[in-house]
Amino acid sequence: MQSRSAFKMAQARILRNRNIPMPLSEVNFDNWQIGQVLTSQTGAKCAPISENGKPITLQLASAHEPLSSPFGVSSFGPEETIRKSLELRCTPELEAFVGRLDAWARGYLQDNAIFKGKDYRQCLQVKGEYPSQVRCKLSTAGARSCRFWDIGKHRIDMPDDLRSSAELVPIVQVKSMWVMHKEVGITLECTDLMCLIPEGTCPFAEDNPFN
Repeated sequence: MQSRSAFKMAQARILRNRNIPMPLSEVNFDNWQIGQVLTSQTGAKCAPISENGKPITLQLASAHEPLSSPFGVSSFGPEETIRKSLELRCTPELEAFVGRLDAWARGYLQDNAIFKGKDYRQCLQVKGEYPSQVRCKLSTAGARSCRFWDIGKHRIDMPDDLRSSAELVPIVQVKSMWVMHKEVGITLECTDLMCLIPEGTCPFAEDNPFN
């Protein structure tokens, strides 16, 4: 008899082959691995995350229940760079998934001596009574820049403003575990972003306002 874990893996392959996003509630971490810590030319340290050696990509919302961003795309610090942050307000489904992701990461780190003594910075951000949020990273230029799409699935330029009024459907790669001083955390890399930007409405009457 097929185990529940094997059934879920088979279901995941079918959904990927049909280009259907898997519900976040069905994502399991049984075959997720964190690799060895690598150091980039700039000195940044990270350990790649994969599932059976393959990249992990997830769609965090649907067009029927899109996400929003309170701040839009922003840079870390005063200098403008191609690396940006995107804070997303969580739906209940996304909040539950990110909570499970954080729990998996903490458990994994406890069982691996390479991360001993490091504090885990969780992905789920909760501040007082405000809605919970999750932070993604994206690049605005280069070979691995984020691709932007309209609701009709046509490529578009990056919108000027992605703050609260925009409706967003992100696809992210659970890319790596970053390591900085005594902290570690997961990088969720936004590879694709479907955007529905509301059009402005002219406030003037249809007739000539100067008559």
